[in-house]
Amino acid sequence: MAKMQIPDRWLPKVRFPQGFRFIPTDEQLVTYFLTKKQASEHLPIDYIIDDNLYSYDPWVLPDRDLFEENEWYFYSTSTSDKKPNECDTTTGCWRAIETDQPIHDSNGNLVGTKNTLVHFLRDPNETMTDWCLDEHFLIGQHEGHKQTCEHHQNNEEKTDTVWVICKIYKDEDEDENDGD
Repeated sequence: MAKMQIPDRWLPKVRFPQGFRFIPTDEQLVTYFLTKKQASEHLPIDYIIDDNLYSYDPWVLPDRDLFEENEWYFYSTSTSDKKPNECDTTTGCWRAIETDQPIHDSNGNLVGTKNTLVHFLRDPNETMTDWCLDEHFLIGQHEGHKQTCEHHQNNEEKTDTVWVICKIYKDEDEDENDGD
């Protein structure tokens, strides 16, 4: 199988020194990165990519060696209207399995919510894959937000722009590391 050509927009704008790892917590994603992005403030390190990744199958993501991690972060936009539930890709769909999970700051204040979507294949059994997508919302933005993928697929006019941070990762089977 030929290696996928990586779109330039997916290349990190900065290269970190050896040993540096970008592994923000849910709280940091919401209170720092997403808050600044929503307010159109400058971020000192522009590591999270802007793209509508909902229409992509997860295995077309860049090579793991490029990012040196097993997770990828993207900013995406949505508009107010309705809650997300399913986003079509070429071979299947992203489907919500957990919604409105609270994200609290270190003082216990509710600062955001998280939805977890899983990629399902479009086959007779609707096979669930190991690929997960966590959507992070600022508090108050998720209620009634329009399905992000539908907005991008229909190329509708943007109104009431709401930014979300999406983290995509492959959920490794916990039983593989048991050794029993």
